[in-house]
Amino acid sequence: MMNKVLVLFNLTFLFIGITASVIGPLVPIIAQDLEIGFDVIGMFFLVGSLSSLAAVFVLGWISDRYNVKITIIIATVILFTGLLLFGSILNPITLISAIILLRSGRVLIDSSLRTYIINQKTNDHSRIFIRFAIFWCIGAISGPLIVSTLLYLDLDYRYIFLILSVFFIIILVFLLIIFRAKKTVKGTRHAENKVYSFKMGKIFNTVTVIDFILLALMGGILGGVSEWLTTYFLTFDLEVYFSSLFLSLYWVFTLAGLVIINRLLRVTNEITLLLFGFVIATVSLIFFNIIDVILVKVVLLAVQAMALSGGLSLVMAISAYENKKNSGVIMSFNLAAAVIGSIVFQPIFGYVAEHFYKDYIMYIILAASFLATCLIILLLKMANRKNIRLRIF
Repeated sequence: MMNKVLVLFNLTFLFIGITASVIGPLVPIIAQDLEIGFDVIGMFFLVGSLSSLAAVFVLGWISDRYNVKITIIIATVILFTGLLLFGSILNPITLISAIILLRSGRVLIDSSLRTYIINQKTNDHSRIFIRFAIFWCIGAISGPLIVSTLLYLDLDYRYIFLILSVFFIIILVFLLIIFRAKKTVKGTRHAENKVYSFKMGKIFNTVTVIDFILLALMGGILGGVSEWLTTYFLTFDLEVYFSSLFLSLYWVFTLAGLVIINRLLRVTNEITLLLFGFVIATVSLIFFNIIDVILVKVVLLAVQAMALSGGLSLVMAISAYENKKNSGVIMSFNLAAAVIGSIVFQPIFGYVAEHFYKDYIMYIILAASFLATCLIILLLKMANRKNIRLRIF
């Protein structure tokens, strides 16, 4: 039964990846169709992130009192509704409503599925999470390719969201079947709920606070790339259907980076990989902003993707290692931190793209990467002082 659950969860992350990656390439087209500015869309993303942050804690409360399976079902329904709304007649009201539902649904499904796995009797959580990340990346690679194909064929982009809604209703049906068939074990409810029983004083220390800030910066960086890259390339008069391919390429190299990090973790630790990754990413971002040759930018974009690929997973592992007894709670706060990063950065990206220059987007990402590098150096010094060798596997 667990194998069937994992297969379904992997497929869910695949479609979450597609859902997460199809909106960004469409930002310039949506702005043109609805006759609204990039700053307005940036504010819509802000509202969506705020909603998803609130939803994490609301469904956490529900999961605490009932069952994590209920939160998975609710999250899937929310995401399905958002996709259906996005595929309908689009106007500013339906757009902001769809963004709220899509962002809330994605974060809630991510958190709920991970919490479900944590509550199972397995010591293979990290490998399972890496597989989730791999399937998510495959979806993120596919999303821009789908957008690019539809735009090239001059088809309505809303078909993407309607088709995705069908897949998620199928996933919902299979979730209901599997959860209904899975027998409830005595004491399971308590085990699932213990994740949310905690004291704040036991969660926050210097390491976890630094980790939360790092995740917020990474949330801003990934949000900037995934949702504003096609807007950035408007500076070079590139059509959206063409620049969408660059976003797919970014996720291809992110997937390659995850595979490499998986192997490197056998010979080194998380903090060292984080440091080298962010140093490489920061240096490549500097050259990315200096050199105006498209081909060079694409190569540097691939380097950044590989360097930053394992950032979120590695930081989450460090946080969980710091406080194993509350690893489930820390996971929720980690996801919330990434959402907060998106909340802070999205309106900045939109305002800069609308009122200044679109290429300033990558300068903001460079600043975030540099700050993250400084924090990782601080984290490395703390680890050396404690003689820590953190490992996921």
